[in-house]
Amino acid sequence: MAAPRATALLRLARDLEEIQEAFASRLSLVSASPLPTDMFSWHCNVAGPPGSPYAESVFHVTLAFPGDFPSRPPRVRLCTYLHHPNVLERDGERFICAKKK
Repeated sequence: MAAPRATALLRLARDLEEIQEAFASRLSLVSASPLPTDMFSWHCNVAGPPGSPYAESVFHVTLAFPGDFPSRPPRVRLCTYLHHPNVLERDGERFICAKKK
């Protein structure tokens, strides 16, 4: 069985390929890619959907994937200010928190 970090790299490479294919066909509001030197650090831009209060906005997000991804989720940091109940601010940084069911 592959080491956790190797498994994470394979998964991230597959996810990147799927995202790139989706961009070409249907993902017009989102862009995402890893840093050239670090497959575990991604930068993303998410455009507000048309007709929403965020329609004219673009939000910059960074994703920090752990070495044992997908067993643990990435740390999602919102770089663009957004007042929203699922955005937590801690030590001057903003993080997106999944809503608990």
